[in-house]
Amino acid sequence: MPNIISSIDHLADLPLYETVKPYVVLSTQLDSGNITTKNVVFESRENIEITDIRGKDEQYTLDTAGFQIMQHKTDVERFETMEDLIKYQEETAACLKEFFNAEYVLPWQVKKRKNKPLTGIVQQNLRDWTAVDGPAKGAHNDVTIHSGPIMLKTHLPEEIKKRYLKPGYRFRIVNTWRSLIPVLEDNPLAFCDFRSVHREDLIACDRVIPTRAGEVYYLKYKPEHHWCWLEHMTPEEPLLFIMWDSAPGPQARFQNPHANESAERRVSVETRNIIITKL
Repeated sequence: MPNIISSIDHLADLPLYETVKPYVVLSTQLDSGNITTKNVVFESRENIEITDIRGKDEQYTLDTAGFQIMQHKTDVERFETMEDLIKYQEETAACLKEFFNAEYVLPWQVKKRKNKPLTGIVQQNLRDWTAVDGPAKGAHNDVTIHSGPIMLKTHLPEEIKKRYLKPGYRFRIVNTWRSLIPVLEDNPLAFCDFRSVHREDLIACDRVIPTRAGEVYYLKYKPEHHWCWLEHMTPEEPLLFIMWDSAPGPQARFQNPHANESAERRVSVETRNIIITKL
């Protein structure tokens, strides 16, 4: 299919962010009546060209663009219980270890998402893998240059730190994203080629959850950003993208203008993984 034109939400270009850092607090314990839980504001940018990479996906790899399409069929049939998600986590770890020829792979989170309307205040256990989230809002990268090393130290076992946190090894934080419906049309994922992103385009934002404070990047709009997608993505075509490495690459959802009105709502599953390889 030729490239399509759609809109993508970006962090609004507000004077506020010149003096105040963007932040968002995610907690089921806050009664937000008198508490400001976020100052993040998004604005929709229209008429963005998004390149369909089907048939030319070999031009887009983790090392050249920050993302890559894999060919992999999962043996997990259901994604409903904790046991289902642990099985998928273990399968993903084995797949990534082979793909990267890795010394060590640690998948520490599995998240299921569904494009569904949210009504009222959502109260869910942020530690519960079986809780279904909506699509993440706004063009973003989940890890920053500062939060990446903190995540390594937080999640890696002590014996692994002693073995690998030294010269001669490369560390990457990689997200896997897989559609769970036969053909994805509704709100597909767009991914930004990191060759078109400059450091000043990425705005650090504090993200506070009950257990700790982290930091993510939101993307400022620039017309030269090169956005991509894979038309009619199937469950056998999971996407890998770098969240932390030498060059981060943002991603976002967008409304597919060619989607059938009766298209099945987007459902996906993702994992977050630390990959250790030899240099």
